[in-house]
Amino acid sequence: MKLVPPLLLLIPVLTALPLYLVHYYENVRQSILGHPLSTTFWPISTGFLSTSKNLGFTDSVSLISEDDYQHWIERETHVAFESIIQNIGGPYSGPDLADSAVTPGAVVASPSKKAPDYFYQWVRDAGITINTLVTAYADQKAQNSTLRTVIRDYITAAHSLQRVSNPSGDFLSLTGLGEPKFHMDGRPFEDHWGRPQRDGPALRAIAIINYLNTEVRHRIGSYRTRFVHDTFADVVRHDLNYVVRYWQHDGFDLWEEVQGYHFYTAMVHKRALELGAELARNLGHFNLAQRYRHEAQNAKFIIANKFYDEERGHLIETIDYSARSGLDSALFLGTIHATNLLSDDWTVQENSLYAPYSDEIVASLVKYLDDMRYRYPINHQRLQAFEQNGINSSLVGFGVGRYPEDVYNGIGMSDGNPWFLCTATVSHNLYLLADYLYTRPASFSLTVTEATKPFYGLFLSTLPTGFDWNQPGPFIYPRSDRYFTEFVHAIVAFADSFLDVIREHHDQSSNGAMSEQFSRHDGYMTGAEKLTWSYGAFWSAVRQRQLVYKKMKQ
Repeated sequence: MKLVPPLLLLIPVLTALPLYLVHYYENVRQSILGHPLSTTFWPISTGFLSTSKNLGFTDSVSLISEDDYQHWIERETHVAFESIIQNIGGPYSGPDLADSAVTPGAVVASPSKKAPDYFYQWVRDAGITINTLVTAYADQKAQNSTLRTVIRDYITAAHSLQRVSNPSGDFLSLTGLGEPKFHMDGRPFEDHWGRPQRDGPALRAIAIINYLNTEVRHRIGSYRTRFVHDTFADVVRHDLNYVVRYWQHDGFDLWEEVQGYHFYTAMVHKRALELGAELARNLGHFNLAQRYRHEAQNAKFIIANKFYDEERGHLIETIDYSARSGLDSALFLGTIHATNLLSDDWTVQENSLYAPYSDEIVASLVKYLDDMRYRYPINHQRLQAFEQNGINSSLVGFGVGRYPEDVYNGIGMSDGNPWFLCTATVSHNLYLLADYLYTRPASFSLTVTEATKPFYGLFLSTLPTGFDWNQPGPFIYPRSDRYFTEFVHAIVAFADSFLDVIREHHDQSSNGAMSEQFSRHDGYMTGAEKLTWSYGAFWSAVRQRQLVYKKMKQ
């Protein structure tokens, strides 16, 4: 009779453990089985930079080759961007919009017209999507005339939508700006829905202000032009005034399910007011600038004091909503959408509230991942495949959904699934964190607290850094340590592995389509097809990946 080593009896229990304990037990288990893992998760002993073309690529990223993975990234990034453009009305729209009345500049959430019907323009989704295009436009120094046409069509369409009376209200009172969605030809959607949704005007303002700033910086050279003045006066100012009036009020969350006061909405409100204050000052509207700045400070105070739950050890999405844990992809979308992605100079953003590198976001992220790792059967299959190849699965990415209690399956209510946009958002947040850490000066030290130890310990414990899981109090890790770069590389590899999940579950044919979700059971795509937000979230994550890789290669 063959004796089973005692620790192997713990294998079935691993699915109930947090990531940092899985990390430990996996190392020990592999050693007992006779094929131990390497002492680190990257080839440090042979020189990391010289053995990996992509720096962060390791066995824990993907089961395909590094070259195949990189080719997929390049191909799918192109597909995703083209798919965004094709889902916007106008001269560059795709065949899915050809047989319908679509206003130029209107962003369709999805071409799907039944099971589910997403053939509408959501104010939120459109603002996020156009801001993605503005980011690309800025990267190209405002020289892409196609993007300029699409963005200006969107501004024209926004001017019209603001003035359409709808079930939320009208333009004169500004209440109509809280309407969540419209038909693709600009008509109001008049059926029952979760109203109002207060993040839309802020997201629209953020996108348009970022566009105006990009035009001034790279092309027209001055804020004192008719186009900038009129765009602010006729569109942006109304959205900002809506935010000023309603930022303290309850509304529905970005998933359109819960009425309350939400982290995501509050974060984009604050960001819109900050950008609005700067633009108003540049245009000479000093009283308005002061008002926007004052309200942004008030919003910041509320956010700082209401959303971090010390007892739970993480941020919560909705205040005083006991039906959920508070863990939500919206937390990470909120920090990303409130970050100035047009600048990678972290020195001007270091004091930003709940930035992607903040302890509160990192602590919330690791608790969210602890939950999502075991929530979906399809994740077990992926992790087991890595384990069978002798790879510690604690540093392998997996599919994530909106929030633990989700029951929306893409068509009706049963069991929630992983979402493409949520999975890409984890990668994006991790790349931003890695970017911040990598660009710290030599005098910087990372303070690892009890709240962030379960995350940072995953990487520090594989390096000769002196880190000890059992050490009480904070662990101080200096930027000057010889292994700090490898530490950041490992975070990048973790981010890459979440993108690999998308590779496994999107349409792997040449069309590269992404729906809203993929099934928790078999991994096939489900929900709204060709979701614009899925494409945008993926493209944005890859853009940040490219930025941090470029810095690490210098």
